[in-house]
Amino acid sequence: ELPVPEVDPSIAFAVRSGEDRETIKRYADAYRDGAKLPAVDVYSYPGPSGPVYLLADGYSRLQARTDCDLPTVPALVRLCKTKEAAEKWAWEHAYRANVEHGRPRSDKDLHAVLIN
Repeated sequence: ELPVPEVDPSIAFAVRSGEDRETIKRYADAYRDGAKLPAVDVYSYPGPSGPVYLLADGYSRLQARTDCDLPTVPALVRLCKTKEAAEKWAWEHAYRANVEHGRPRSDKDLHAVLIN
């Protein structure tokens, strides 16, 4: 588990055209009911004041935990030696994840991927 505020969601968010508040609400309701959703996927690298965590998959789950005021999020953390490696793998994972599962991509989402 990681502290929610320490997870940088920018990469996972960038592969979408925006938040899906309906999905986030559904996940938040599930968390409030005690459901255990899959862990988010994170890539980490050593930063100057400790590990930096880049979210690759699980943006809606992370936001749902925030909405529920839950302090931590279950996370599968992949350790990288450099910022560049963590960013490369996080971007690649984010692109793949939203093709293989979760909310289907819209045309706006595909455009967001192309401009990033």
